[in-house]
Amino acid sequence: MGSASREVRGRFQVSLNTIKVVMIKSRFKHVSVRNSAEEIAFYDASATEKYACDRSFMELLRRQLKLNLWEFPAKCERHSIQ
Repeated sequence: MGSASREVRGRFQVSLNTIKVVMIKSRFKHVSVRNSAEEIAFYDASATEKYACDRSFMELLRRQLKLNLWEFPAKCERHSIQ
């Protein structure tokens, strides 16, 4: 039982670390858009930047939802996650 609980805590820690990495990437994307706003407007790249930001944000949401559903198994039965 001890090794099983360590394995679960290990997977939980890996999930938290992954979410931290994704959060850092999202923050970096936000800062890069703020710093490059003039160039984005000049080159009319708003659609491209919006797509990249949305993709980064959706990855963060997906991973956090997976972690939350993993923490609370009762919710897992009501929702399906890929």
